[in-house]
Amino acid sequence: MEDSNAPDRPFAHWLIFNLQPTVRSIPQAISDRNLKELGGVEGENSFNKREYSGACPPRGDAPHDYIFTVYALDKVLDLKYGAKIEEFNKAIKGHVVAQGNLKTMYFRSKK
Repeated sequence: MEDSNAPDRPFAHWLIFNLQPTVRSIPQAISDRNLKELGGVEGENSFNKREYSGACPPRGDAPHDYIFTVYALDKVLDLKYGAKIEEFNKAIKGHVVAQGNLKTMYFRSKK
């Protein structure tokens, strides 16, 4: 999940890779152990954490677009737990077979 309106881009709120092709959904509040059972590896987000960090644009900012992107790749990535978004983006170049996006919007009032 990436904030496409953040001044520092790419700004990742969540990064998971190497999920098994049979995975159709990810449970809410998934643990590292459960993620591993799905074949997943968690990367490091732009908050320097290996977890989902939800939408939270600065108060009073225009709405931010948050984009969830799922890639179908022709290989398993040779990246370690905690890989950064830049490493992920480099590793997938030339290996994307298909992709899908879900765009959401969020803002916080000035109060």
